[in-house]
Amino acid sequence: EERVMEVVLEAGADDLQVVDATFEVTCGSLVFSQVHDALEQAKIVPTQAKLAMLPTTVVELDAKKAAQCIKLLDILEEHDDVQNVYANLSFDDDAVSEEAS
Repeated sequence: EERVMEVVLEAGADDLQVVDATFEVTCGSLVFSQVHDALEQAKIVPTQAKLAMLPTTVVELDAKKAAQCIKLLDILEEHDDVQNVYANLSFDDDAVSEEAS
């Protein structure tokens, strides 16, 4: 973990976390290639490398609004012209299940 942390931070990454026995590196899109190349040069082969949209703020929703947003997100995801859907929502899954019932 220390070696991976050293490599990615020197390459410009923002953070390194251990998630389910794997390392998750967070960096800006501008340094993504640098971080990926630094890992490969250190002979650390990533199992997956991708860009993802991560929210900087999260919006808490009550059950009713969460259920409405989930419907909207489902409709957007099913639309043929939509490639990706991102949201910065947080809600209680159990409350939403009860609201939908």
